[in-house]
Amino acid sequence: MARYTALTIVLIIAVLALISRKNYSKYKDGRGPFWNTAGMVASFIPVERMSQLKQIIRKTNVLNSSSLEEQAESVAISLVRKFLIGTFLVAILVFGLSFIPEKSVDRSTFERPEAGTSSNYVDLELIDEKSKERETYQMEVHPRELTDEEFEEAVKKAKEYIDSQMLLKNISKEKVTGNLFFPTGDETGALSISWETSSPDIINSSGNVMLDASREPVVVDIFATIKDENHKDVYETSVTVVSDENLSNSEKAKVAILEIEERNRSESELSIPDEIDGVKVGKKINTRSEILLRVLVIGCFVIGLLSLLSISRMKEAGDKRDEEISDAYYGFINRLTIYIGAGLTIQDAMRSAAKNERCESLVKEIEFSLNKISSGVSEQRVLSELGNNLGSQDYMRLMSLISQNIAYGNSNLLKLLDDEVKSGYFSKKEYMRKKGEQASEKLLLPTSILLVLVIMIVMYPAFVSI
Repeated sequence: MARYTALTIVLIIAVLALISRKNYSKYKDGRGPFWNTAGMVASFIPVERMSQLKQIIRKTNVLNSSSLEEQAESVAISLVRKFLIGTFLVAILVFGLSFIPEKSVDRSTFERPEAGTSSNYVDLELIDEKSKERETYQMEVHPRELTDEEFEEAVKKAKEYIDSQMLLKNISKEKVTGNLFFPTGDETGALSISWETSSPDIINSSGNVMLDASREPVVVDIFATIKDENHKDVYETSVTVVSDENLSNSEKAKVAILEIEERNRSESELSIPDEIDGVKVGKKINTRSEILLRVLVIGCFVIGLLSLLSISRMKEAGDKRDEEISDAYYGFINRLTIYIGAGLTIQDAMRSAAKNERCESLVKEIEFSLNKISSGVSEQRVLSELGNNLGSQDYMRLMSLISQNIAYGNSNLLKLLDDEVKSGYFSKKEYMRKKGEQASEKLLLPTSILLVLVIMIVMYPAFVSI
């Protein structure tokens, strides 16, 4: 499956490359076939998405309409090209790996845990040959049980272990004065040991001695039952009893699997048939094709994510530029009002106000607009575009005010600019207040941590002295 999917992706990209080479000649600039293919694919990007991309680019680059169009087209083609190259390489890699012979896995033989260890759990895949239904069944593989010879040898060692440990601090079996040690299992953990005594009121099953000093010596028989089964426990549940005819093929296979597992507990390995009552049985494993298909999907997803990340970074840079320009409004309008009041023309006043401006984005936009005016473009049109390019309501209002003054010869321009200075001052105060609140929120967590530490330091001596 993964091989054919990867091959399909490679063929699709190859066909797109051939079509782009024939029908999209404007992208033949020596950058390679992927650039041509990316140009063809990018031409199908919706106009709305291209408009959004232009807005993002315009915030970080001072460009005219034609240059902005070319830049947006170049960025879109570059992003599509990166995606196509990444997808093509991943598909080629997956296609090549699919020819590596898959290691043969025995799906019918399972290693049984050694005696005394915990059970293993194996996922089996049941496939009904008639209904083609698949089911995953978790089988418990119990530890290996000891053979008769192994059990006898283990019991011998367990008795030796009991003799060496049972007396504890007593000097001999004929003179027992303290508690005895009754182990519940042998050293290997393969055997369980349960205890009984002929006089539980004197020595109980835990090995505690309860003989009064006034009593005569009493002989107590001790019995140890050694087993090779797992520890016992109580498990309560409810079941529904049905006849074999009411069981599905998969359920019959489960019953047979449990019987096989129980019969072969003395073996080091557990083998089950490949088929039981028309149900195929085998260990559930991930095939190479499934793994490669996942690699292909994840690779394409990561490549797409990286492309989106590039656009996100461009958008973040644009937002930062808008914030810097908005922050610079009060200083700019203040200087502009002073220069116009000193008798400079609007263009000279804007040029002088921009010289002392620290916001590079604002300076570039103003210089770009002044150059357009010098090249013969209408001053009113340039100022209107400047307000839109700066992207702030304050700048739009300012440029509209100046543009109207140019059109109608408004003699109250200085008074209106003074009002804008006052409005900009209050906007600046509000902006600084918000920045202060944001800084306070960022400092809230570390301040809380320091407060808790101080309280702990102060209260610690009081708690210690209690």
